[in-house]
Amino acid sequence: MINLANTHGRDSAAMRINTKIGKAYMDTLSILVQDLIQREKTLLDVQNQNLEKNTQIEDSVRFFAFALIALTSVAAIGRLLQKDRNIKELIENLQYANETLEKKVVDRTKELVTANEAKDHFLSIASHDLKVPIAGILGLIRLMKFEKSGRPESDTEYLTYMEDSCNSMQRLISNLLDINRIERGETIINKQAAN
Repeated sequence: MINLANTHGRDSAAMRINTKIGKAYMDTLSILVQDLIQREKTLLDVQNQNLEKNTQIEDSVRFFAFALIALTSVAAIGRLLQKDRNIKELIENLQYANETLEKKVVDRTKELVTANEAKDHFLSIASHDLKVPIAGILGLIRLMKFEKSGRPESDTEYLTYMEDSCNSMQRLISNLLDINRIERGETIINKQAAN
């Protein structure tokens, strides 16, 4: 209209305004804009509803995920506590078994010490009880060999056999006593020094 007024004058522009073509364009444009706004509002409402549904679904998924994580964590903690109790129980059982075993070892050691002392005592008594009669027999054999008055040669041979047997028995008794001394930690040199 400004261009029309500048080129053809104000009357032409006024006539054109009076025809109300511009108003019709503006009304049409206004209706189209209102329709566009209404469509955009409808689309926005649909998108908001979709967004709300998606948000609710995501919230539900998050809730279930957190619930699953919480349940898994509780189950894992329960399992760990159970394993901890089992381990403590095993440790207590091992400690009890260890104490029982140590007591058995102490008792067995005492029994072995007592048995070893009884063996040592028996060996010392037995060796003494065996040495004295053998020494007496050897003395008699030597005396009989010294007195060769009319003995047959077979008797002298028998006396030699008897003497050898007695000497073997004395060596056997000495060896037993030496073994006993070695077991007690004494050395045979100590025995020889004592003799």
